[in-house]
Amino acid sequence: MPKTDSEISYIRESSKILSLIFTELERIASAGISTLEIDKYANFLCRKYKVKPAFKGYKGYRHTICANVNDIIVHGVPNNRKLKNGDIIGLDMGVIYQGYYSDMSKTIYIGDVTEEVKRFVEKTYQSMMNGITILKPGIRVGDISYAMRDGLYDDKFILMEDFVGHGIGKSLHERPNIPGHGLNKGMGDEIKENMVLAIESISVMADTNEYFIESDQWTVRTKSGALSALFEHTVLVTKDGYEILTLS
Repeated sequence: MPKTDSEISYIRESSKILSLIFTELERIASAGISTLEIDKYANFLCRKYKVKPAFKGYKGYRHTICANVNDIIVHGVPNNRKLKNGDIIGLDMGVIYQGYYSDMSKTIYIGDVTEEVKRFVEKTYQSMMNGITILKPGIRVGDISYAMRDGLYDDKFILMEDFVGHGIGKSLHERPNIPGHGLNKGMGDEIKENMVLAIESISVMADTNEYFIESDQWTVRTKSGALSALFEHTVLVTKDGYEILTLS
């Protein structure tokens, strides 16, 4: 649903604060720190900026961030495992400001990673950006999906089908759902001016997107052990295009 000017102003502030938090989280994400320590710092930053963690308490989830290390696709539960050189971590977090949500994800290199891993992560980022840069009123969700697939296209990489972007506002997940894979051009809901969308690209460094859910009922891993990456921005659809609200 399109948002009013007042709602947009709240979402814009929520997104601005979230991007500031991400800048600080990215600064501390390094070899030797645990994902639980990052989570605790994220919770501290929410108090500092006077926002509520969007994920904490959502369907019983107990943490501020999702920490998706290496082969974890989404919903990685923070723990005492320390990051090490060569890891990648997809940080995923949302906040609530005055009742309005924002959502953001970013995959970060821990120390030195191979050129192949860098290319994979950069392709995933480009996939998200391809989905964002075509935004304007009148296009369809399928146009976004097609652009995201086109941005990632590589014989060795594949986008996930079962985890999607979404509308956002007074709830964390609103219509429309925006899959990175599975919809063709011209299909799905129409995009309208003043919609706010969480455009998300989630990919695996493999030719299969099979996964399993761990016993904690949250952490989703690739079955093959292949690396996964994700990027997400909260984006406003404007009269002539788009505005990325979570730029850091």
